[in-house]
Amino acid sequence: MGAPQQTESLDAARAPDPKVGSKPGTGSRWGPTLRMAGVALLSLSLLAGCTAANGASEESSGAKVELLRTDSPLRTPTWVPKEGVLLALSQDGKELVRLDPGAGTPPGEEPGSLAVVSSKSLGDAGESMAPNPRKLEDIHVPQPALDRVTLVDADTLRTKGHLEAGEAPEWAAVHPGSKSLFALSDDGSTVTGVSLEKGKRTFSVRVEGGKDAILEVPEKGIEPAFYIVDPGGVEFYSGHPPERQVGKRIGVEEEAFTLDDDAAERFYVGEPSGEVDLIEGDPQDELKGRLLVEKKLDLGEPAEYLQSRIAEELLVYAATESKVVAIKYDTMQILGSVDFRRYLKQRSLEDAKVSGMSVGEKRVYLTLEGEPYVLSVEKPS
Repeated sequence: MGAPQQTESLDAARAPDPKVGSKPGTGSRWGPTLRMAGVALLSLSLLAGCTAANGASEESSGAKVELLRTDSPLRTPTWVPKEGVLLALSQDGKELVRLDPGAGTPPGEEPGSLAVVSSKSLGDAGESMAPNPRKLEDIHVPQPALDRVTLVDADTLRTKGHLEAGEAPEWAAVHPGSKSLFALSDDGSTVTGVSLEKGKRTFSVRVEGGKDAILEVPEKGIEPAFYIVDPGGVEFYSGHPPERQVGKRIGVEEEAFTLDDDAAERFYVGEPSGEVDLIEGDPQDELKGRLLVEKKLDLGEPAEYLQSRIAEELLVYAATESKVVAIKYDTMQILGSVDFRRYLKQRSLEDAKVSGMSVGEKRVYLTLEGEPYVLSVEKPS
């Protein structure tokens, strides 16, 4: 395990972070016709004699690594805590799929089978899905070819409405503080804000992104704010309308970025070198507009996806091409890891690439590019 390296410090006399040692909070992240299909669970256990748990309210557990079989390759997995299910988009963007990884073996099925999958035809979906932290049943799916963002019920997969969110919205995110949805255009040049209460556009601003740019939104704060992340760096925008406040040119793996959900200007990025950086922003304008690297951690291979669980667990999870790693949010120490690549090799999936990650209550879920499976990995400890 790589030891964290102290690099740049904000202030040697900085007061201790009030979150260190504090009790985690309780925050969470998270059709007309439904097609029902079986999902097979292929369990690859590290522990002899372990079986998948039965019980619709529990996540599948018992095996360190499991494969959930689906009808087609998926991407953009999103854990829905209220329902205890996983939503994902088909790799071609034509369907929204609902999986229940904790339903156990249905009556009459062979051991190792899972519960049903529901799917809804979309025709066209962008690169993200945007759950609403204030209304967990609401999920927003950008549809760039249709110049809109579609609101879907996470339980039934029924369409509840549409929002006009600028030209060709590719990425969408809900900013709970301003009760807004932000959408990034497919060319990475424009972010459009839409009021979720009135359904009307509130701003449209030019940003310095590109075709590979992604949009991330902090959960804290009332003022509209968002990050634009691309392989060349990170930029932070805020205000009415949002303006660029700070930026840092740093190599970033495309989706290896996650925010500290308790601090709007603190985030984590994965570099192509294999390092994960903890970066601090400048909320009090004490750093003269700079973003500083507080700590670095060498994972030995690039983190392809990052997701924070700071309010609940004080952890950040990283997925590389071979393992899932749990990292302490402040010290950047590795608390544990699970190697899933050797189990993929046992299933003749040694070349499968990770195409998305979502973190549930007990397990981490990875979609696989070009393969009809979701990889379910027990959280490292």
